[in-house]
Amino acid sequence: SRRNTKPNGQRDTNMRLIAVLLAIIAFVSAHSQMRCLHYVNGACRAAIRDETQSQNSQAYRVNQNPNNPCQTGAGSPLTSKYGGNAGSSPFGNFSEGTSLNVMWFGRNHAVADQTPRTVVMYLSPVGDANKADPTLDQFKQKPFCTVPYMSNCGAGDTVACTAQCALPTGIPSGYYTVMWYWDWTVNDGNIYTTCADIFVGGSGSVDGSDASSLSLASALIFAIIASFM
Repeated sequence: SRRNTKPNGQRDTNMRLIAVLLAIIAFVSAHSQMRCLHYVNGACRAAIRDETQSQNSQAYRVNQNPNNPCQTGAGSPLTSKYGGNAGSSPFGNFSEGTSLNVMWFGRNHAVADQTPRTVVMYLSPVGDANKADPTLDQFKQKPFCTVPYMSNCGAGDTVACTAQCALPTGIPSGYYTVMWYWDWTVNDGNIYTTCADIFVGGSGSVDGSDASSLSLASALIFAIIASFM
């Protein structure tokens, strides 16, 4: 078996660093956010905006910064906040009326007595590839889906909750931003939002070959921990 030859002081220091890292991870992961706009067969086929940064940051509280309704600013063009290579943060391309399989992590809030029990999806006004984000009030003019927070999932931290949400029909072709909205003010005083940008009017959702892995961040975390051991 492998023998640990590091001095006790070094091991103690490493264990403290690991404890700090795990505490940071727990803080970042607390509460919930949309993880993927269209989650199919274990893969994300339409990513959230600035996926890596968004998933590794604390869930966004829009009530603390109401002038910025999304977790990060819009790109110019919008596609610049998404990966350009197969397998990295695909930009959603859909037809009107497409049914999206929206995914978020339960974060131990998906329990029978969780209140409020709903997530609302909003659609921005249409624009071109360089459109700016609308205000929160403008987003809220077009809700297109309301689903239970505890949707197809049970209790647990990284348990995936999923819900089918169909894009509206009869909307013009162009670029849109979809907002995932969870009002939890009755519990912790905060409203959580996550945005994803899409194009509507194409041939449908992006091909599965562009799927992004949700396990990448976990693999990185374990690699960092292992380096201290």
